[in-house]
Amino acid sequence: MHVRFIAPAGGHRFCNRFAAGLRAIGHSAEVVADTQPPPPATDGTLIVDAASLAAIEPPPATAAALVHDAPSSVARRLAAVPLLIATGEAMAARLAEEFEIPPRRIRVVAPGLPDLPRSPGSGGPRCHVLSIGPLVRRKGPDLLLRALARLFDLDWGLSVVGDHRDPEFAAELSALVSTLGIKGAMAFIPSIGEAALDKLWATADLFALASRWEGYPAMVAEALRRGVPVALTAEGEAARFVPAEGGAVCAPEDYEGLSKAMRRLIFDPELRRRFADHAWEAGQRLPDLASAARTLLQALEAPA
Repeated sequence: MHVRFIAPAGGHRFCNRFAAGLRAIGHSAEVVADTQPPPPATDGTLIVDAASLAAIEPPPATAAALVHDAPSSVARRLAAVPLLIATGEAMAARLAEEFEIPPRRIRVVAPGLPDLPRSPGSGGPRCHVLSIGPLVRRKGPDLLLRALARLFDLDWGLSVVGDHRDPEFAAELSALVSTLGIKGAMAFIPSIGEAALDKLWATADLFALASRWEGYPAMVAEALRRGVPVALTAEGEAARFVPAEGGAVCAPEDYEGLSKAMRRLIFDPELRRRFADHAWEAGQRLPDLASAARTLLQALEAPA
């Protein structure tokens, strides 16, 4: 089978990984930028990243849409796609409940993970906290800043990696950093290449995310795969695969609870090491690229 993915320019991580998994099990696959003309409908199986649906005119005749986020602006176009591949149960439920997509047209296929090296951590007295995701309100970087600011008596440093997609919100975050008095303990880093990101992962002692909602917490899965303990606010999907001794999961918006959870992990290096072991074990049980690709093929072949 030949599968073409249409994704935002540069390719989305999920599309790239599904394509890599398909190639690993003997199929051909490629990722095409949504800035290019759509390929002919007869040229293999076409899967469009939901983030690209609004960018393509006219909408292509696609076999399926890969849905990891579903802005209301693409609701009408999603409704016209015969099969929706949701990256998690939470995303599938949202499609059915909010977008009124018949459940028979929705399949859940969790993205796979490549083999990733275990992160050794910073090795120093300061706990390096890493957070990755676009600087948008849904990802909750403001809540994470408030949670960490309460830990003024502990030695921590925060790296926040992500595009500034919302200039107004980015300005709000900058002002919040000044108000909280934590400018010297943190850095906002625009999206960077894989090699530079790998270096940050290698020095991470704790991964933190304060999302208000996640369709599929890809970076949490990657943290576990790398053996980095996690602290997050989430419901549903993330809580399902974060082990009790590999991370702390608090309710959305509960930055005070998140702060308390991080206090324990930042204060106690030995506790972090134990949590890192459990995180690593849990991460190795998550789907790899090949198994995720096989599940995707089954979803494409099953009748809607």
